[in-house]
Amino acid sequence: MLQNIILPINWKNPITYYFILLFAYIINGMIGMEPGKSGTSEGGGIINTIISGSIIAFCTLTIIFHNKNKINKKNSIYNAILLLYIYIIVRMIIMYITNLSIEAIAMRNTFTILFWMTSFLFCLQKFRKEEKETISKLSKILIIITVIFYLYSAIKQKAYLQQSDIIGANNVIGSAYMLVPIIWLILKGKIKIYGYLLCLVICALSQKRQCLLGFIIVSIFIMKDFIKLYFKSFKIIAIIFLGIGFIFSQNIINKVFGGLIERQQHLSEKDELADSGRSLLWIAAIDEYTNASFTNIIFGGGPGTSAYYINQTFWYVYPHNGFIEVMCDYGIIGLYLYISIFLKLLKKAFEYPRDSIIRKLLLGITCTWIMSNIVSHAGRIWVIYLAIAVGYIECINNKNFKFKKNKYDNRLYNRSV
Repeated sequence: MLQNIILPINWKNPITYYFILLFAYIINGMIGMEPGKSGTSEGGGIINTIISGSIIAFCTLTIIFHNKNKINKKNSIYNAILLLYIYIIVRMIIMYITNLSIEAIAMRNTFTILFWMTSFLFCLQKFRKEEKETISKLSKILIIITVIFYLYSAIKQKAYLQQSDIIGANNVIGSAYMLVPIIWLILKGKIKIYGYLLCLVICALSQKRQCLLGFIIVSIFIMKDFIKLYFKSFKIIAIIFLGIGFIFSQNIINKVFGGLIERQQHLSEKDELADSGRSLLWIAAIDEYTNASFTNIIFGGGPGTSAYYINQTFWYVYPHNGFIEVMCDYGIIGLYLYISIFLKLLKKAFEYPRDSIIRKLLLGITCTWIMSNIVSHAGRIWVIYLAIAVGYIECINNKNFKFKKNKYDNRLYNRSV
């Protein structure tokens, strides 16, 4: 099976190089991975820093100089991300020139934002003109490597927690739900069902409420299609599986979700700061922002400013809210450009008919991404999975049909996935 995936791939195009860099980043992240109370930390050190920098540089240079597959000027999602990308680059350069003592952690956070932004631009530009079979095969390899990465992290972290007799979550696999759209787009039949359920198990193993909530949100939009595919794939046996699942439901919940339930009970017994104190961090950042200079309110204080604001009250930590983070770092202008990305995604989703799987997936992607920004950072590297999913949708949209309002054949798309 693996041979059938690898051999037909064109190894001499930018998309293949991009995926190879992603593979290297994830595999190298498993090397030297260390568990801890707050979750496993990725290994790789300086090598992964170089790889991530290479991905940013490769995507940027490819977008600028590889003009063979120019993006459609009417692609509002691409334009919205591009505007924010240019603005962040300019704001970052200005800050580095005026403040040479910038914290290294602020620079790293900026690079993580650029990581997913350049990937999003690359996928939107290059995927739409590429054969979907190439993207599909490379994405299957990505799914396999990512699942191995997540399971390895979960096993290592669980062993550490049991040995140390402490309760903690796994931040490394806290974004596993972002893999669901790729699984639903790329895999087929029973494999799609297995991949989806395996992703659910991984989300539960993370013991992160955000991870499970993200999985639930994206699942809401595809649940009808999941049920249809489940009974179509397993037929009569599907009823038997449901019966067995119902009988052993209590044991299944305890085995799969036991860690998450235990952690939730642990957090409920602690004060608010035991769970990152998100609301207190938000208030601290907003208070400092509203008292900042007019220039900083409009243009932002630059990378790391949100953490600097919170440091005035608590300690140097980011606000665990992507929107507040962008507002403090890049001002009202940056926040407007950032929000416009989500609005463009929503607008794009509603261009498709109600029963279209593309519409459902785009809505799921947008809603889970918004949720992620409400409770976590703007610089989440694993947003690249959402970028790949949206890029693949662009590829299908361009290759399989010419969309015309009120003249869309939903069956055509269903056959393609």
